[in-house]
Amino acid sequence: MEQSIAMSNIVKFPGLHRHAPPQSEEEMHENIRRVRETFITKNAVDMAFNVFQELENSGIDISEDDKMQYDLILISESIKAAMFRSLKMKHPLHEFSENIINLNDSDIQFENLDE
Repeated sequence: MEQSIAMSNIVKFPGLHRHAPPQSEEEMHENIRRVRETFITKNAVDMAFNVFQELENSGIDISEDDKMQYDLILISESIKAAMFRSLKMKHPLHEFSENIINLNDSDIQFENLDE
């Protein structure tokens, strides 16, 4: 006895979605930029959470004041900005930090390795 299967009972599984390789140099550069941005964002957030943990380990209650979220996000964005700059990519904090920070007044001094 033969059974026939009605077409409405067939479940379509999603096919593999393959991205086409970049079709132009511009697309290739855009893909590289996107991959770098994703990498930087993930790693900067991980590093920022390590800083937050260190603050808590030092007795700083980072959940005490809702406004502290601004400071904590600034830490994460600062890490991103440094990573972006290292790859010659722009970040909104670059111009901001260059305008408000006087390197000579900083508690941190960097050695000039060129000398």
